[in-house]
This record gives sequence, structure tokens and C-alpha cells, in this order.
Amino acid sequence: MMPDTMHDYQGRRVLVTGTGAGIGRGIAVRLARAGAVVACVDVNEESAGQVAAEIEALGSVGVALAGDVSSE
Repeated sequence: MMPDTMHDYQGRRVLVTGTGAGIGRGIAVRLARAGAVVACVDVNEESAGQVAAEIEALGSVGVALAGDVSSE
């Protein structure tokens, strides 16, 4: 397990894209553990909702949003 080198994000609001899986999910959870309120954005709203629920279970605030920030 990697040491947690995150700064204190207590009360800060962050938006993380690609939270449905992989790196985006990991970043969202780590920021929540550091105290951030996290807006979880993914093309699959259900996946974003699962991560937001996981963040809520940690005692932080997570919000799920559907969105696609890729360019054509």
C-alpha cells in the first residue's frame, strides 16, 4: 500500500472526471479521505453513483454527475 501523501483537503470542493473506474475512481476516493467534497463525473452515471456512495460510506460527501469531457 502506498503511503498517503495527500494534503488536507478538508472542506474543499473538487470535481474528478472518469470516476467510474481506474485512476479517476482512485483519485476521487483519496480526495474524499483527505476531507474533500467530491463531484464524481463519468459517462456512466450509475458507475459515478457507486463511487459517490462509497465516498458517502467513508463519511464524506460525494455527488454523481453524468458527463463526457472527451473531444471528438
